[in-house]
Amino acid sequence: MVQIKASQPRRWLGVVTLGLLGALFLRVAVSVADGLWMQGTLAGLAILVWSLAWQMWRATALCVELNDGGLRDSAGVILARLDDIDTVERGSFALKPSQGFVLRTTTPGAFAWRPGLWWRIGRRVGVGGVVPASQTRQMAALLSARLTARNR
Repeated sequence: MVQIKASQPRRWLGVVTLGLLGALFLRVAVSVADGLWMQGTLAGLAILVWSLAWQMWRATALCVELNDGGLRDSAGVILARLDDIDTVERGSFALKPSQGFVLRTTTPGAFAWRPGLWWRIGRRVGVGGVVPASQTRQMAALLSARLTARNR
């Protein structure tokens, strides 16, 4: 079983960056924004970004695991079954998360998102974000090898 897990410094960097962005929105809302509507919008954006930071903190405590059945996170959510994966995209021009890869599956899945770790939209599953590139590269290579062996 291969795992992808975000390190503590990466988790902190991602969450602190989002927290500072929320603080910047609130600062602009209080000191610069003219009009109640604009202040309310910026304050709402600050709350939204802080909520996203909290979700990222919780999501990056998990890890993504590749086992014989497929790809899942440590909370038990199945990202993609191994026999359902069609291709692995990890090129520089692929629409993928930072330092990650994208899987194309044969059947669509329900929308799901763990900020900083993985997302699923229809037939695409993206893995990456605040995780180390070496771990995602290893998992993508292993998945590609398994798909090649399966298709022979």
